Amino acid sequence: DFAGITTVDNGLNSISIFPNPATSYANIDMTVVEGGNATINVYDINGKLVYTENLGRTSEGNRVYKLNTQNFRHGMYLVNVNIGSKAATSKLIVR
Repeated sequence: DFAGITTVDNGLNSISIFPNPATSYANIDMTVVEGGNATINVYDINGKLVYTENLGRTSEGNRVYKLNTQNFRHGMYLVNVNIGSKAATSKLIVR
């Protein structure tokens, strides 16, 4: 994306990823409207799970998670954030 930010809003919870493309890290800014157990999953372009982290119970409000991308190969990834029963997925490019 030209602005370096990718935003996905599923109607309840939303995520923004910046900087995008990322080199050593990416911030995942989560606006949580409906809290719940939060998990971040990162998939490569072939659908292989390359990173996962359970963030535990996440309450309503804004949260920022710093994702270390230094060990990721250059390319495109899909970042999936599950909070409670809702999920949002956005693309991330690592250079």
